[in-house]
Amino acid sequence: MKRHGFKGLPASHGVSLAHRSPGSIGNRTSPGKVWKGKKMPGQMGDERRTVHNCLVYKVGGGDGRGSPGAPAHVHHSPHQADAP
Repeated sequence: MKRHGFKGLPASHGVSLAHRSPGSIGNRTSPGKVWKGKKMPGQMGDERRTVHNCLVYKVGGGDGRGSPGAPAHVHHSPHQADAP
């Protein structure tokens, strides 16, 4: 919904557990397919994030941002960390 600005379905009048669904995604038997480029849910954005002064204590697989198998770049910051 946020990615393409979909309105969603009404919250009442017979709609059951489908309020954030996109609704119909295609026609009937003709053409019998979903058109290429159809706006559907998916990853929103692919920009790099830089976080300063963080302590990395574990790097796990599958719970990070980005596409599966993408490398995570962890390096020392040129900025000095504040002493407590």
